[in-house]
Amino acid sequence: MDKPYAVLSIPVISLVVYFATWLAVRSGVISRDIQRKFWNVLLLAAFLGSAGLGFLLALQVNYKFNLPAAASFLKVHVDFGIALLMIAILHLSWHLTYYLNIIKPKPSIKSADQEQGENVIGKVSDQNEVSGSGRLIFLLPFCLGLTSMSSQIILLREFLSVFNGNELVIGIVLANWMLLTGAGAWLGRFNGKRKAWKAGPIAAIMALAVMAPITLFALDALRYLLFTTGSMAGIFRVYFTSLLLLAPFCLSSGLLFTRLTAFLSSRSSGRPIGQVYIWESIGSMAGGALFNLVLVFFLKPFVAFAIIIVLNTFLLATLANSIREKGLLTGILAIGFAIAIIILLLNPDMITRKLLLPGQEILKYKNSPYGDIVFSESEGQKNLYENNTLIYTTNNIISNEESVHYAMLQRENPDNVLLIGGCFPGVISEILKYPVQRLDCLEMNPWLLRETKSTLGLPEDKRLTTFAGDPVIHLREFGSKVKYSKDAAGKTFKYDVILLDLPDPYTLQMNRFYSLEFLELLKPILADDGVVSLSLMATADYMGFSSGNVQSVMYATLKQVFKNATVIPGDRNYFLASDSAIRLDVAALQSERGIETEYVNAYYLDDQSISERSRLVVNALNLNAPVNHDFEPVAFKGQLDYWLDYFGTGMHILPLILLLIILAVFFRSNGIGIGMFTAGFTASISEIAILLAFQVLYGYIFIAAGMFITLFMLGLAVGAVLGSHYFLNPSYRLLVRLQMVMAIGTLAVLGVISGFHKAQEAAVIIHFCFGIILLAMALLTGIIFQVSSVVKKGEPSSTAGSLYSSDLLGSAMGALMVSVFLIPELGLFKTLGATALLCLFSALVMMIKKNSNA
Repeated sequence: MDKPYAVLSIPVISLVVYFATWLAVRSGVISRDIQRKFWNVLLLAAFLGSAGLGFLLALQVNYKFNLPAAASFLKVHVDFGIALLMIAILHLSWHLTYYLNIIKPKPSIKSADQEQGENVIGKVSDQNEVSGSGRLIFLLPFCLGLTSMSSQIILLREFLSVFNGNELVIGIVLANWMLLTGAGAWLGRFNGKRKAWKAGPIAAIMALAVMAPITLFALDALRYLLFTTGSMAGIFRVYFTSLLLLAPFCLSSGLLFTRLTAFLSSRSSGRPIGQVYIWESIGSMAGGALFNLVLVFFLKPFVAFAIIIVLNTFLLATLANSIREKGLLTGILAIGFAIAIIILLLNPDMITRKLLLPGQEILKYKNSPYGDIVFSESEGQKNLYENNTLIYTTNNIISNEESVHYAMLQRENPDNVLLIGGCFPGVISEILKYPVQRLDCLEMNPWLLRETKSTLGLPEDKRLTTFAGDPVIHLREFGSKVKYSKDAAGKTFKYDVILLDLPDPYTLQMNRFYSLEFLELLKPILADDGVVSLSLMATADYMGFSSGNVQSVMYATLKQVFKNATVIPGDRNYFLASDSAIRLDVAALQSERGIETEYVNAYYLDDQSISERSRLVVNALNLNAPVNHDFEPVAFKGQLDYWLDYFGTGMHILPLILLLIILAVFFRSNGIGIGMFTAGFTASISEIAILLAFQVLYGYIFIAAGMFITLFMLGLAVGAVLGSHYFLNPSYRLLVRLQMVMAIGTLAVLGVISGFHKAQEAAVIIHFCFGIILLAMALLTGIIFQVSSVVKKGEPSSTAGSLYSSDLLGSAMGALMVSVFLIPELGLFKTLGATALLCLFSALVMMIKKNSNA
């Protein structure tokens, strides 16, 4: 089956929709009776869809009649069944007491009002519920979370695009985001006691929503003003640029969290910290789900911001109307719709693309879940940019010919060719010069393949077949069937040449195509005398230490799988590997094969010079270099070192600074602050580790990442609710125990990833278990925050500021350390093991500091 069942998306969407209706009930927008009617209708629809399609499929099997689109019916039938299961679970949670009473010897009698009061989150009696306007006030933290999370995702994607980012850029931007937000929350403690008023927070959150697209435009404009077009930005430039641009938004967001806690404490006799955290997490979940599951497929960044602003306008206007602030209501509606209309009329998305690509005519701009895709034209040459990086030009003859002919010329009659990446007209046309019978092209980005076909066009040739999707999954499935596959002559089908036309392993995502595990996937589908070709950055006649590390690692990895490997220096260093002999006299080979070329021929290339340069490169390699693995990405580490060395930045100083910050937290903070810091640190590392492991197994994870982030925010909210319901009088000792449970959870993450790395066929189980273990870690973090807010003494604003800032500081340190130091240096498994030890050390320090928990 080409498309998998929606075992992850349907449950996530169901939970998001449920919490939306639950929020509507709690806010007084709809009644609980309307909520139940809505879900009863969905239950009926899911039942009829599943049962009806199942009956049709049963008739087809029994009576052997032809049912059109039977395969599609089967998929829809299963998806209806998944939805039916989710809705049934929700209904079961509402009436759990009723079913438990059936099996009791002496069932207790409950009133109808009590039964109707049960909910998946908890039970709140009608007598204890506050008025409608009181419930609506929790729209404030909800809107704060909605705006913050959606803005974080959009701005992070734009930082990656503008600065040609990798995991280091992700870590820097996320760290700055969390540090600035935590600093804002901490500063909110000193804002003084102010009279509780409603108009201020409403206006502040609306201003925050408007500030987000301004930050986005400033990012693109600053890149245009301060950086040369096409140039790379160093680590310090990325750090200080992101720090400067994010400071207004993030400081305001953090300060608002603390002030909302103080504001709501004046309206409640209890401690509102947990409630604000819950509603902020629910808003974050809604923002993540809205963007990752809906907006990213259809809208460009500024238009997505317009939707977020309009949504905030409706919610905040509803709240302003409930408190009878007519002036505020009018102002919010006017500002919100005015900004949205300006965005739609001016089209700032196209304006910023022109700023980033000056002097070029923008032919097409597409924002996909995988990033920005821009086609431009300059002096008759068409260019293709992915995430602001030039990946193809129509007149780059040297690159097209070198990436194809060095490998293709090695075999006299290559029948079957596999091209991974580089599915562009220039490259494909060079391959089709040979009398091949079949050319399969794998492109991991389906949006890129589709836009390339429509804008640049691909050769019309029946020998060419394109596939969109992750190459690892495709090759894994193809490799398991290859021994049963036959070509037209009845021979077992295998490829004569496999070409990898991919970027260098500058990200952990790209690293997986240069790993031992990936090369071992290629070996079963390669003919006995077949050739594999890949390339890395050119080193000319001198190989620096960092660039040499990457080249040495790749050579050592190829030698683990193939008998012969060599390097042909050119526009890039082309690595050829095979179990048969490899020739370096490519000019002579071109003449023998009779292939027409413009560059790879005797007029431009000298075989003796190629042979000598190849010998120099190979002799300069470290033959004892480590082998590159999926979860021990030494090639990525070498590429990262090369990037840092290019700007004269050492990697050794960053881990030392981060370690000093962690030690300062452990020595200067009280026990509760240490526990909250460690919880944020561990949760951040666990989330990123799961995402990276999922990426190794399934390639592009943009859609799954959105679902996982949504699940994580859901876990935080539910964990905080569970903490408030089941730990009514928690103790400091409980926090210490929760740190130990956090260590066990981290080891569980390690076990799940390790186990499923070896059981890659069970995709449904892997999806489910990754989601469950991520949800469990988020639940623990939410519980720890709620329990800490009760145990810690002090004013609500002071407590909220210190806890929230500690949580975000830990998350920032985790996000930065895991992607730029821990995984490249230690590997994924050792990183998780070290994190578990940190949790245990945190518990020990907390026991020592048990008297300093104020």
